[in-house]
Amino acid sequence: MKKTIARENETNLKNFYASDQLDLAIGKDEGVVKEEISGEDQSDVDDEYVKRNQQIISENETGRVSAGYNKVTHQAVIIKESQKNPNKKIDPEKYLVDKKFNTFLISWKNPDASSRNISFKEYIEDGVLEALRIVCEKTGSNSANIASYCVGGTLASLALAYLKVVPNKYKITSATFFASLIDFEDPGELGIFITEEQIASIENQMKKTGYFDGKDMAAAFNFLRPVDLYWNYVVNNYLLGNEPTAFDMLHWNSDSTRLSEKMHSEYLRCMYLNNLVVKNKYKIGDVEIDLSKIDTPIFSVATTEDHIAPWRSVYQGLNAYNSHINFVLANSGHIAGIIQGTENKPGKLHFYTKKFEKGKTQDEWFNSANKVDGSWWPVWISWLAVNSGQLKKPSELNAKNFEVLYEAPGQYVKQS
Repeated sequence: MKKTIARENETNLKNFYASDQLDLAIGKDEGVVKEEISGEDQSDVDDEYVKRNQQIISENETGRVSAGYNKVTHQAVIIKESQKNPNKKIDPEKYLVDKKFNTFLISWKNPDASSRNISFKEYIEDGVLEALRIVCEKTGSNSANIASYCVGGTLASLALAYLKVVPNKYKITSATFFASLIDFEDPGELGIFITEEQIASIENQMKKTGYFDGKDMAAAFNFLRPVDLYWNYVVNNYLLGNEPTAFDMLHWNSDSTRLSEKMHSEYLRCMYLNNLVVKNKYKIGDVEIDLSKIDTPIFSVATTEDHIAPWRSVYQGLNAYNSHINFVLANSGHIAGIIQGTENKPGKLHFYTKKFEKGKTQDEWFNSANKVDGSWWPVWISWLAVNSGQLKKPSELNAKNFEVLYEAPGQYVKQS
């Protein structure tokens, strides 16, 4: 208030009381960018293009990321991102390409009223497994690796269990989960929103639209961190009238998307409210999901300050698998801890790592884990290389040429 009085005008208070500006302050775009980032700007790797667009129920675009190397890995890596931010690149993708991994990206369509009946079943069959088919046919391999973020990891886990029951020509060699929950017994601070009454209210709203609006989800996440994600912008940008600091990561985070009615209702009831998956009480159609059948090698990353996928809950969920699991706990939060990069100031990054052992508590694991300065990305790359086959010339990995429908970054990323 002293700064306001000291100024010759009252622009900052006028801005604060303008309702449309107040909307920005509480999370519409979090007031963190000075320039809009276009879809084209996000394609920072040469020769990226969408190879195949499957116009079916869940509608996904599968794009190949290439950097023109003489040789790349035989077995590809499929990046399957969260439906909450389905068309935004996560920085490890470029790192994979730089390390000569044959990399493909799934881009999801933003659901609208016509998508209301899309469930996890469609996302698995027409999304994950269709992308797996396309990538394997393209590369001439019978398997591929998969890496998934947030709810994308939940979906990938369901797909792995589904493949243990339903025969499929193509296999998933390894799975990487970034900040992903499968055991929802303790969802952290999000638990305050998980009640029968609140879920019923959300379902009633979705019946009118056919989807859950991502802006409502973003607002819920913001109120979990009111000082940092709400009042910080109200005070700094509007009460004090300061210019927002350009911050591409928060702009990426604010570009949330919708979730289909059926899928989101399943997600809330079957997972958050009743935790059916780890209890072996969840089905994809007629297929019973049993995570204990999964023996695929897993690399799981959680972050110390994550309020969306708390690391202790991520760790607990790993007990459901019968896999060899590498668990890494990175410093920072849900997004920053994953897209942290490798070029940072000394002392800024560190992580804890140790092989996951069933039955060991979170504290037992943490107290015996190794603390390592720097980024966890190189550790992941070394692990992934073991599951990716020999390096081959790109010409040897063009077993089937799909029609190029769009130049990068495809069409879905540009849709509102």
